[in-house]
Amino acid sequence: MQAGYTVTGPEGWKTQGLCGYTPGGTCPYASWTKMPGNVAISHGRDIEFSDDAFTHLGAAGLELGTGTRNATVRGNVFTDISGNGMEIGGVDAPEPGSDADLTSAVSVTNNHLYALPREYHGGVAILNGYTRDNTIAHNQIDHVAYSAISMGWGGWPDKIGKPATANVSRGNRVSNNLIFDYMQALDDGGGIYTQGLTGSSLADGEKVTGNVIHGQWGLGRSVYTDNGCTYVTVEGNVLYGAQADVAAKHIDYRDGLGNNDPTRIADNHWEQGDPDGDDKGVVTSGNHILADPSKAPADIVATAGLEPRYRGLLGRTFAADSVPEAPTRVGDFAADGSVYVTWNPSYVEGGSPVTSYTVTATSSDGARTVSTAVPAARFKRIAYARVDGLTNGTPYTVTVTAHNGVGQSERSLPAAPVTPTAGGSGALPDAPTGVKANAEATAATLSWTPPKATGDTPVIGYRITVSDGRTATVTGRDVLVSQPRAKGMLRVIGKLRPGTAYTFSIAALTATGAGPSADVSLTTPPTSG
Repeated sequence: MQAGYTVTGPEGWKTQGLCGYTPGGTCPYASWTKMPGNVAISHGRDIEFSDDAFTHLGAAGLELGTGTRNATVRGNVFTDISGNGMEIGGVDAPEPGSDADLTSAVSVTNNHLYALPREYHGGVAILNGYTRDNTIAHNQIDHVAYSAISMGWGGWPDKIGKPATANVSRGNRVSNNLIFDYMQALDDGGGIYTQGLTGSSLADGEKVTGNVIHGQWGLGRSVYTDNGCTYVTVEGNVLYGAQADVAAKHIDYRDGLGNNDPTRIADNHWEQGDPDGDDKGVVTSGNHILADPSKAPADIVATAGLEPRYRGLLGRTFAADSVPEAPTRVGDFAADGSVYVTWNPSYVEGGSPVTSYTVTATSSDGARTVSTAVPAARFKRIAYARVDGLTNGTPYTVTVTAHNGVGQSERSLPAAPVTPTAGGSGALPDAPTGVKANAEATAATLSWTPPKATGDTPVIGYRITVSDGRTATVTGRDVLVSQPRAKGMLRVIGKLRPGTAYTFSIAALTATGAGPSADVSLTTPPTSG
């Protein structure tokens, strides 16, 4: 399950954690069995972990459980762990029976967490449950399968129109972390994922500030404010390279008035580009469209991640370099004489960066094999490879291997067999739908959803034509996987002139060709202020 929790017992899925919402349901709602830590503390006081390495471990690394207070986790490395890197508090007791059971004042700073979880891909680098006054700051988290940091719990009752679970959480801060290359194996998460009640007001609710988050692979958000997420402030972060930057606007079922869960989103540098406003309690103000990551505020970028005295952690090693793990979730579709292939990258690189991938198509009778090599940088940009020279009418099975300075990974599991076919109807994709734009003086965020019909083959990109004569090609994993579920897309167009009228035309691209465009027009404000 999410964040390393599991359902246990015969047919546990029917009742576990479902309270009174299902016959025989057990409480609390949306709580299951937590993964145990290799080092586990409960009711501990004034404990410090520093200059340690949590590596080559099953289950979770470090568990600071019920009743832990005034603990410090500083200057450590977490890697090569089966599940969660670190767990703080729990979610079995939203309101502890006694003050002694409250987990609070835990400081997690200047740690490096990477290349995890190895086996339980739904795990996270740092899991923080129902807690108070915890600080998670100045950590570097990279190359992780799912969300980097998971905060809170108990928001899921809003899926059935019920208030989020009342709990003790308040005063938690997630600040100045550097998070990149996250959600490398799964979808529906975030760089920082948070849900449920986080305080009693915006004053004592969760604060997400000064973080730099980029390089998302799976669909999700940079900061994912999910079900029942209430009283969170997302302020002063640098967010880019994601399907969207901040998710918000869940109905607040506590008062029955139809308002949204109170949330403040302010002064971020992002690609999402939402205009200022108050949407029934979700207040958005003073954010800035980020057209070029190199133009992000230098003070935020310099402050995020490990502080100078701890940056030596990035060079620590615990095993000889090895080949990377095999790519996962290989998918494909056939075209005339070719096959298009996508996959999830190898986020456990073996101590040596992945430099390229090899895609191999093998005919059903094993008599013919065709391969193509793709540089890792190119794959990260376009998220697919094309294998040409295949025989039409013959089924092919595709596998992918990753390469680093040590050698080649094992082959991936094969994608479903596909059969290239000559001709086709020549049907092109429809125009994208729901096209919108929001502009500042020199940049605009464009958003849209995929075409309702893609023609002969799936969408592999979009072409944006600007009325000043420029064109931009949009590629990436979100392009490839958004179509079946009609998930939204967004991109930023920069180098605009203040006070100028523009029209943007967006057309879907497939292996067959380009479809008709959908247009949106706007006039940029006269100044950046």
